[in-house]
Amino acid sequence: MKIGILYHRFLDENGNERLIGGIQTYIFNLALLCIENNWTPIIFQLSNKSFRKEISGITVVGFKQTGTNLHKNVTQMYREASNELDFNKDIIIFGADHCSIKTNNPRSVSIQHGISWDMPIKKLRPNALFVDTKIGAYFWKERLRRTAIKRFDNCPNRVCVDYNFINWYKSMISDQVTGNVWIVPNFSNKSQLKPRFDTVESDDTVKIVFARRFTEYRGSTLMSDAVSILLYEYSNVEFTFAGEGPDESYLKEKFANNSSVNFIKYMPDQVLDILSQFDISVVPSLASEGTSLSVAEAMSAGCATVATSVGGITNMILDGYNGCMVSPDVDELCESIRYLLDNPSNRIKIAKRGQEVFNSAFSLERWKLSWVKIIKNIDLKPSVFDNY
Repeated sequence: MKIGILYHRFLDENGNERLIGGIQTYIFNLALLCIENNWTPIIFQLSNKSFRKEISGITVVGFKQTGTNLHKNVTQMYREASNELDFNKDIIIFGADHCSIKTNNPRSVSIQHGISWDMPIKKLRPNALFVDTKIGAYFWKERLRRTAIKRFDNCPNRVCVDYNFINWYKSMISDQVTGNVWIVPNFSNKSQLKPRFDTVESDDTVKIVFARRFTEYRGSTLMSDAVSILLYEYSNVEFTFAGEGPDESYLKEKFANNSSVNFIKYMPDQVLDILSQFDISVVPSLASEGTSLSVAEAMSAGCATVATSVGGITNMILDGYNGCMVSPDVDELCESIRYLLDNPSNRIKIAKRGQEVFNSAFSLERWKLSWVKIIKNIDLKPSVFDNY
């Protein structure tokens, strides 16, 4: 059986290199899962030119896009994919519901990656008409909400990465949820290294990391404010910003003369090795989170995790048990970090519980089992439908 996975970008627009991103990582692991189960994955994407190549045993097919209208291009890509797939026997997976089209194909499924519009409309649509007025802001937010519902309703089978979206969706529709909806939390690989609490004494320097893209909505500014405050209060703390992004110059300039603040870069497959060198990982997102890959990675590596109550993160952490949950507020963030600094034994307990929760709920193995069940369930669906 072939499994076609459609997304607008897996490789770059010229089909040369794999892009670094959460959805791209998700799709890559989904394709590898297909190979493990003797299913044939084909990733279809939009590109500047047509191409066909193999990546880690995965066939990637690029369709030359026309214009900038994503919906029209994805519709055409879906039709083109029908030349390689038998839609009555094979399965089609839309890598994200914003890259899906309306179909009643019972052998299709789309993936909903979490609420992404939970931020001020000025940041989402900075050049939109009347965005500076209350009426205009309401109009654009309402449009985003309606679009999210429409996209989710495109397919009869849906996979959500958290409960946050599906609970919101239920509150917005007037009837019962139709079709199939599976909740499959995001995942991380299991760290093969000993966590720092097993390798150092509790009175050593406490190492704290912010390991994600340096952008405002991922919490880079919020984190920098907390670092400035805590550096004045503690002499045994070392902070590391791990990653890159548009706020990199601002952060480096702000802490240029402070030896207790470090900056490093890493490749995605190095993240667990990096995190295992730290005591505390901070995930201070302001918006746009499913079940956070950063939180799962931190728990896997044995870090005590401080995260904000945004999106699907609320499905991952019980405050004070397997992590610390705060509002995206600098005072609350500092308060939780102080608690972990001042109570090393509790910090270790929280880190250990985080690993236990990760192994039970957010491991790659559990994610694979869930997806195998879903694909086998869809494979039982009838084969007759109106194509498009």
